[in-house]
Amino acid sequence: MRTTLDLPEDLLKEAMKVTHTSTKTGVIVKALEELVRKSKISEIKKYKGKIDLSIDKHFHLLSQVLKVQQFPLTTPAR
Repeated sequence: MRTTLDLPEDLLKEAMKVTHTSTKTGVIVKALEELVRKSKISEIKKYKGKIDLSIDKHFHLLSQVLKVQQFPLTTPAR
């Protein structure tokens, strides 16, 4: 979709630099994607403490056990 925008040039250039994006369209698309992502995260945070996700507890415990026992991530060669 084609749209004409009046954007602050210095802000656009800085955004292109920090995102390593070479086109104005690319940096605007990245900015919109990030805005949508943050909005979704904000919506999910509303459920914090209201839903019991025991899988998170089990994953945390398992990761602690693996750190303590220092299991190798690969299987030993035979």
